[in-house]
Amino acid sequence: MLTLGRIVFDAPDSLAEGVGEAVARVGATPVAGARSGLSSSLALTTWADTSAERERIRRQLRSLLNNLPARDRAVYLSWPDDPEHDGWYVPGATTFDLEGVALDTAVWKLGTIDLALVGRPRTHRRAVVAYLRDRRVATEARDQLRRIYSTNFSGMTPSAVVWLPSTITDALVSSFSTLALTTARTGYGGASIVGVVSPADLAVIHFEQAAANRNLGDVVVYDRRGTLTGPTSGPASQWEEAYGPDWPCDPAADWRAGADVPVLDNGICRVRFDAANTDGFAIDRWTGAAWAEQGKVLVERVGASTAYCDTLVSANVVEWTADRAVVRAVMRLASDVYSREEVYITLQTGWTGPRFEVYPGPVAAGTPAGAGVHVFRQGAPAGTETANKFDASLQTVTGVPSFAAGAVGAASFTGENWIVMRRTGVNAIALAALQSAAAGRVENSSSAYGSARNGISIRAAAGTGYVSAHLGMNAASGTDAYDSVNGQLDGARDLGKQVLYDARSPQTIVSR
Repeated sequence: MLTLGRIVFDAPDSLAEGVGEAVARVGATPVAGARSGLSSSLALTTWADTSAERERIRRQLRSLLNNLPARDRAVYLSWPDDPEHDGWYVPGATTFDLEGVALDTAVWKLGTIDLALVGRPRTHRRAVVAYLRDRRVATEARDQLRRIYSTNFSGMTPSAVVWLPSTITDALVSSFSTLALTTARTGYGGASIVGVVSPADLAVIHFEQAAANRNLGDVVVYDRRGTLTGPTSGPASQWEEAYGPDWPCDPAADWRAGADVPVLDNGICRVRFDAANTDGFAIDRWTGAAWAEQGKVLVERVGASTAYCDTLVSANVVEWTADRAVVRAVMRLASDVYSREEVYITLQTGWTGPRFEVYPGPVAAGTPAGAGVHVFRQGAPAGTETANKFDASLQTVTGVPSFAAGAVGAASFTGENWIVMRRTGVNAIALAALQSAAAGRVENSSSAYGSARNGISIRAAAGTGYVSAHLGMNAASGTDAYDSVNGQLDGARDLGKQVLYDARSPQTIVSR
């Protein structure tokens, strides 16, 4: 078997290795020629057992090779039959051609791929670049579409955390400095994700990583291919990994027609579309043994009418790399002819929850509408549910067992930028805002699950044209829900500080 990135193939038809550099002459004297780097040539035939598997391989390889940001960062090739080829390559153009007379019996013959060698484990180490942008600065965009600029929360002290790939050792920066790492967050498949706190912008952090851990903790986008379930043990066998925007959906469950939304999964958190009761997004958490649904996010339109969006129009993959994925869902409130909310959902390596951004369609007069992001707990109200928010001091609302919907503390975020709900024995769920004028609220509604559930929300009033809410979860109770003491930096206050940075960890390699 041969693996390219996350795609597994049968053994290649050929894998020709290029060695040495060109030689030129000055007169009769041999001299070094123009350097062009080393390349290998890969030829493959998709000898999968069924036509469905062969079609899947074609979809996946096409989406990867047409995704320039992912491809150009170098893709790892592994071939256990001859591991001296193993390394990071940038694959070039190729062709698919039918080898046979009909799609149901033929195989796909892949034209030779030129693999430009970037490095091999014997000469290079895996690394990430700490990409950090302070969102409190007026010149730095706060949103996916780069429309929102402000200095909101400039009085808060932010926290820049860059999350690394799974199960790494000997982490260094600038070739010699060791690093202080967070306590590991555990994920699906045995992933163990640690973060680096406050690295310098553009610092290169490199490390060792065993081959068995190479793809653990990656952000994965799934096409459920019509199997709209949420298996607790892992992805359903019908689900397919998609590696970029160029992805042909199953015509019977087409994202473009509003049949589904791509699933996002980073091994710690999973986000999947759920049409039960009201269209929304189920949020699953990896417990260490299984995926368990924690809550459901509903998108609210705030305009001439204020209600939850109840119709999925379309969806698509905006971007994918192993450390970050963004999906767009277009939703509507059916009773409002002006409703058209564009929802961007982002998930990165190490995050305990996704970020939701909503750009609502304007109201009838052409002025901006508002929007809200609401998350409702999966379990029915029981005992005492507590919500906290920090204005000039800690604000507290309790439900025994149900919340009475309304603002927590001030009608806007006058102090810190987070709100959390917590209950003994279950995970705390937090939301962090990027707009001080938005409202942090408690909710109680049957819209998500068909019977009343407690929830929290961030709501931006009509006229704002945007709302952002970053969701986070932790397993702690008591005050640890908002001031984490477990070393994982997963408390609500930690989340609020972290979202004030646009912190990413694009992957690369460095020489040993």
